[in-house]
Amino acid sequence: MRPFGAVVEDGEAVAGSSERNQPIVLQAVFLTGAAGVAVINGRVYEIGEYVSGARLKRIENDGVILQKNGRDTYIRLVGDLW
Repeated sequence: MRPFGAVVEDGEAVAGSSERNQPIVLQAVFLTGAAGVAVINGRVYEIGEYVSGARLKRIENDGVILQKNGRDTYIRLVGDLW
Protein backbone atom coordinates (compact mmCIF):
# COMPACT_ATOMS: atom_id res chain seq x y z
CA MET A 1 0.00 0.00 0.00
CA ARG A 2 1.34 3.44 -0.96
CA PRO A 3 1.46 6.25 1.62
CA PHE A 4 -1.20 8.98 1.53
CA GLY A 5 -0.64 11.16 -1.53
CA ALA A 6 2.22 9.07 -2.90
CA VAL A 7 3.07 9.18 -6.56
CA VAL A 8 4.56 6.36 -8.51
CA GLU A 9 6.12 6.90 -11.92
CA ASP A 10 6.59 3.81 -14.10
CA GLY A 11 6.37 1.58 -11.05
CA GLU A 12 9.00 3.44 -9.02
CA ALA A 13 8.66 6.20 -6.50
CA VAL A 14 9.92 9.54 -7.79
CA ALA A 15 12.89 10.37 -5.59
CA GLY A 16 16.30 12.01 -5.48
CA SER A 17 19.64 10.81 -4.23
CA SER A 18 19.00 11.54 -0.54
CA GLU A 19 15.48 10.12 -0.54
CA ARG A 20 15.83 7.40 -3.17
CA ASN A 21 13.59 4.89 -1.40
CA GLN A 22 11.00 7.36 -0.11
CA PRO A 23 7.98 8.32 -2.22
CA ILE A 24 7.09 11.96 -2.66
CA VAL A 25 3.93 12.64 -0.64
CA LEU A 26 1.81 15.70 -1.41
CA GLN A 27 0.07 16.63 1.81
CA ALA A 28 -1.53 20.01 1.00
CA VAL A 29 -1.76 22.80 -1.55
CA PHE A 30 -2.51 26.45 -0.84
CA LEU A 31 -3.34 28.76 -3.75
CA THR A 32 -3.50 32.55 -3.66
CA GLY A 33 -4.20 34.08 -7.05
CA ALA A 34 -1.48 33.02 -9.46
CA ALA A 35 0.90 31.90 -6.70
CA GLY A 36 0.75 29.10 -4.19
CA VAL A 37 2.66 26.68 -2.02
CA ALA A 38 2.65 22.92 -1.68
CA VAL A 39 3.41 20.84 1.39
CA ILE A 40 5.44 17.84 0.25
CA ASN A 41 6.93 15.34 2.69
CA GLY A 42 6.30 17.79 5.54
CA ARG A 43 8.07 20.76 3.93
CA VAL A 44 6.62 23.87 2.23
CA TYR A 45 7.67 24.46 -1.40
CA GLU A 46 7.06 27.30 -3.87
CA ILE A 47 7.09 27.07 -7.66
CA GLY A 48 10.66 26.77 -8.94
CA GLU A 49 12.03 25.02 -5.85
CA TYR A 50 13.42 21.49 -6.03
CA VAL A 51 11.89 18.42 -4.42
CA SER A 52 14.18 15.38 -4.44
CA GLY A 53 15.91 16.61 -7.59
CA ALA A 54 12.69 17.56 -9.44
CA ARG A 55 11.62 21.17 -10.01
CA LEU A 56 8.15 22.17 -8.79
CA LYS A 57 6.70 23.42 -12.07
CA ARG A 58 3.05 24.10 -11.24
CA ILE A 59 0.62 23.99 -8.30
CA GLU A 60 -3.02 23.19 -9.01
CA ASN A 61 -6.14 22.76 -6.86
CA ASP A 62 -5.77 18.99 -6.65
CA GLY A 63 -2.07 18.38 -7.23
CA VAL A 64 1.31 19.58 -8.45
CA ILE A 65 3.53 19.02 -11.47
CA LEU A 66 7.18 18.17 -10.90
CA GLN A 67 9.71 18.23 -13.73
CA LYS A 68 12.85 16.09 -13.76
CA ASN A 69 15.11 15.37 -16.74
CA GLY A 70 12.63 17.14 -19.04
CA ARG A 71 9.76 14.89 -17.96
CA ASP A 72 6.66 16.13 -16.13
CA THR A 73 5.10 14.06 -13.35
CA TYR A 74 1.72 14.89 -11.86
CA ILE A 75 1.35 14.30 -8.12
CA ARG A 76 -2.27 14.20 -7.04
CA LEU A 77 -3.52 15.31 -3.67
CA VAL A 78 -5.51 12.30 -2.50
CA GLY A 79 -7.55 11.38 0.52
CA ASP A 80 -10.57 12.79 2.26
CA LEU A 81 -10.96 16.51 1.69
CA TRP A 82 -13.59 17.02 4.39
